[in-house]
Amino acid sequence: KVLFKRGRYAILLAFLMMIEGIRLVQGRISTVDSFLVFFILASYLNMFLFYKNARSGISPIRWLLPLAVAGLFFGCAASVKWSGVYAGLGLFVIFVITVARRIFECRRAKRARKNGEAVSPGTASAKRTAFAVISCILTAFVFFVLTTGFIYVGAYVPHAECENIEDVDVARTVFEILNMNFPDGEYEHLGLALREANADKSEFTQLVLGVQGDIFQYHSSLDATHAYSSTFLTWPFGYKPVYFAYDDVAWDGAYARIYSGGVPVVWIGGLIGTVYSVIQLISRKGKDNDKEWSRTALFLLIGVLANYVPWMFITRCTFIYHYYPTVPFTLALAVLALARKDGAVKACEPSQVVTERRLFLFKNAQTVCAFAPCRAVAQKRKGRSSRLVKVFLTLAVINFVLMFPLLTGVPIPRDLAWILFGWTGSV
Repeated sequence: KVLFKRGRYAILLAFLMMIEGIRLVQGRISTVDSFLVFFILASYLNMFLFYKNARSGISPIRWLLPLAVAGLFFGCAASVKWSGVYAGLGLFVIFVITVARRIFECRRAKRARKNGEAVSPGTASAKRTAFAVISCILTAFVFFVLTTGFIYVGAYVPHAECENIEDVDVARTVFEILNMNFPDGEYEHLGLALREANADKSEFTQLVLGVQGDIFQYHSSLDATHAYSSTFLTWPFGYKPVYFAYDDVAWDGAYARIYSGGVPVVWIGGLIGTVYSVIQLISRKGKDNDKEWSRTALFLLIGVLANYVPWMFITRCTFIYHYYPTVPFTLALAVLALARKDGAVKACEPSQVVTERRLFLFKNAQTVCAFAPCRAVAQKRKGRSSRLVKVFLTLAVINFVLMFPLLTGVPIPRDLAWILFGWTGSV
């Protein structure tokens, strides 16, 4: 609701998130990806409050507190997986844009005062702007650098304090089995850190640094293939879901398997919404007609790029679940595009005061533009967005129902499974 200003669009986004597919699969088995996505979204939500409120005339607590909370959630995301750091790149870009906007706002006001032009009463002076910028930088340093470091390093404390010898023996047995089944030593590094940590528990720093080196070496030198790996180009279309589990025998040979992937109609809808937003921003139509919409679209687009673009440079084999953190942002852009279609009107004159009245989500929208010095001039437009929402939701629900057996392992005949899911490249 903070993004769209209206509750029905927030409900629409929540519904799309509920049926988009990969959240259902990853959440049911409690993979770390679900926690990663939660922390990323929480961080970006608070960062949006900072991005929106860090302006002159607004109390500092309304933008410094969200900035601090965003840093806390970013630290949690980074401690779950390194891909949480990718999201941090977007947060950094948003921070720079917000601070730069505050500085430029002050400079414009200063030039206006020199030229004898009227300046908004809430515009901050140079001293207040400098105080605001310094406060932002210090808050960001404390919570995005220092606090994140403490959270990340603190996540390794349980490893260093592993005193139960039985747990250690079990872990080492697992590593020995892995190394026995993989004679090339591909998994040898997994047991190395644990053995070193228990050999000398006082070397906590060496443990943390050693694990970072092991993680980097593994991912940078991995030259393996996988039957269900896929490239970043195919992820937005839901191609090549990852095979998780099967139980064909228990169902007399019926096809009962679980795959981690998305509902293509929903994901492609997110892709279309992203492309639409990019076109609107590049053509500057969004900026000219609705600055608020343009700023929100830019914010969400930064979230998409931060979580998606880094995977273009990863050389190891990748999987469709790596696209999971990007999905909420693309779906938010799709809903934002629908909201713009619902409420967009032709640009009004500067003397016009725009008031808006909306009906239910599936009803026609109506917008009234009123001249301040004159009588109200009504402008009614057809509910194109309402029809788009109806069609999109209908196709999305149908696609989700068809994909449900593939996402949950519900047994279906093999021939039917091939007909419905053969195009995915995984069945």
